[in-house]
Amino acid sequence: MTQIDWNLIKSFVAVAETGSLSAAARKLAASQPTLGRHIAELEQALGVTLFRRGRSGYALTEAGSVLYERGRAVSEQASAFSLLALGSVEAIEGTVRIAASEVVAAYV
Repeated sequence: MTQIDWNLIKSFVAVAETGSLSAAARKLAASQPTLGRHIAELEQALGVTLFRRGRSGYALTEAGSVLYERGRAVSEQASAFSLLALGSVEAIEGTVRIAASEVVAAYV
């Protein structure tokens, strides 16, 4: 069984939710060509067509719709994982001292 890179799934979910590469690229702070490559790589790895591409954007195929639900669940689990990890990080505490001249301190 081939392992699928999480970034491919994340890109797939973003394109499915936004309906276009450009909107998904803005959402993920990535480039359109990168997302296009991710979708093509995921389709090749799975052996299915995930989207119908047209002038109005990207529309999920039947296979894409089924996989989207699972991909969205994976995305939610990854977000929950990140939140759990962030919540368990110890807080940094202490005094912070900043040195500045009187002119800079008065200006700021």
